[in-house]
Amino acid sequence: MSKINFPKYTWPVAVFSIGLVATLLVVAIARNYQIHANKESFHHGAQQRTLTLQSLIDSDIHILGSAANFFYSTPSELWDNFDVFTPRILEYSMAIVAVEWLERIPPNKLDTRVEALKKRFPGFQAHTVIDRQKVIGFHDKTTEKFLVADIMPRTANNMNLLGFYPVQERFSRSVESMERTGVAVVSDRVRLLQDGTHSTIDKTGVLVYHPVFDANNQDKTAQNKPLIGSVIGVLRITDYISEVLRKFEGHRPLNLKIVDTGFEAEDASLLYTNEYYSDSKGLHSRNLLHLPNRVWEVHYQAEDKLSSDQVLALSIIAGAGFLLSVLMATIFYVLDSHRLVISRRLADRTQQLEQLVHQDCLTGVANRRKFDATISLWVAAKKSFGLLVLDVDRFKSINDTYGHAIGDEVLKTISYLLTDQCRTKDIVARIGGDELAVLCHVNSDRELCQLAEVLRQQVERNPFVVKEHRFRVQLSIGGVFYRNGMTEEDMHIQADRELYNAKRSGRNQVSIAA
Repeated sequence: MSKINFPKYTWPVAVFSIGLVATLLVVAIARNYQIHANKESFHHGAQQRTLTLQSLIDSDIHILGSAANFFYSTPSELWDNFDVFTPRILEYSMAIVAVEWLERIPPNKLDTRVEALKKRFPGFQAHTVIDRQKVIGFHDKTTEKFLVADIMPRTANNMNLLGFYPVQERFSRSVESMERTGVAVVSDRVRLLQDGTHSTIDKTGVLVYHPVFDANNQDKTAQNKPLIGSVIGVLRITDYISEVLRKFEGHRPLNLKIVDTGFEAEDASLLYTNEYYSDSKGLHSRNLLHLPNRVWEVHYQAEDKLSSDQVLALSIIAGAGFLLSVLMATIFYVLDSHRLVISRRLADRTQQLEQLVHQDCLTGVANRRKFDATISLWVAAKKSFGLLVLDVDRFKSINDTYGHAIGDEVLKTISYLLTDQCRTKDIVARIGGDELAVLCHVNSDRELCQLAEVLRQQVERNPFVVKEHRFRVQLSIGGVFYRNGMTEEDMHIQADRELYNAKRSGRNQVSIAA
């Protein structure tokens, strides 16, 4: 048999061909791997941004709840102090354009109330907008009106809204919802009156209606409580988007679209979209953002292609095909390690953001969202527990004397002292400006009173030193022990009542509901 002689380049060509095929296979696998990692990174990034947006909006809704609590817990003759109370809570928001007090006025008191407001605000006049036309005075005095009786901050644009009373059907539905449920109502997208009424002006805001009920009424159900007004928060959506973009500056850019799925949103369901968003191209992720009475769909979109760095990596792999057998394991090891590092970082960041949703950013204790969720669970489980509501005595005087920075330090220190004295499973939360609350595992009124006294004494005997000044801080504490049949609202009302009794008794007191 004769020996077959191959040309001298046959084996090099064969090896090169095999290496080329292997290289192309590796490049194809690596490319698909990068695409998968990009998709995973994209969905994690979308989730992070949604959690950040949820945290920002929830924070502002809780801030507006504090403003509503001012009118609920303050006698009407002191409502003129709204301009003293509000600036302090607005410091914690970056998207609230205005906070309005919408007072409910019966028909027979409309003229009297307007005259009183004219004395307080020169130039005040009742007005509304019908078919985008401003109407001066009351177009109908036979029905009650919800009138903007105060507004903060008192900028020139905001002051123009004093005396405004809404007449739209959607506002009537919002009032019905507040009276029926007793919780805040978020509107669909609206054109802010601060920007003007012309149809060419973009609708860039939403309104948050926080109900204010009559604190003197003893009915336990929201349906039977008289609604005396509403605190309206005017929120600009674009400010939230700007803050999210700022927080994620340097990350992979994602295009964004927000769609409102709530009632009355059909004519303006698209809350926001940037110019680069496309429903038909690239990667897409849909997340839900939950508000008190509606759900927003947050859609993200990004280009479905490799970055320049990823293209360079594949080019290097293709050029180094003859080293494939040596480099394959190394390349996949590096790529996999890189993916795991990104996944860990994304998971850690996601966990941090989820924690921020339930943590007060100033004191580090639980926030109002965590507090409300916990007390609902404990009541549903009929646990044996108590609720303490704590208020810093003369906290405004501390802020006025030593400054807000020292006031913040006082809140941080008090939060630390309370946490240090409570059990690990107890919940210490900041539920308002200088108002704290403790959900504690106790078995009786007596145990609850003993714990409250320990907390009060612990704060009182720890002096604060500011430069050459040395001062002590005192707490007024109201509390209630859970009994079968009580609701969260029952406990809130009784605890607030006991807190009021403690303050009325001279402050630095503990008062527990019998």
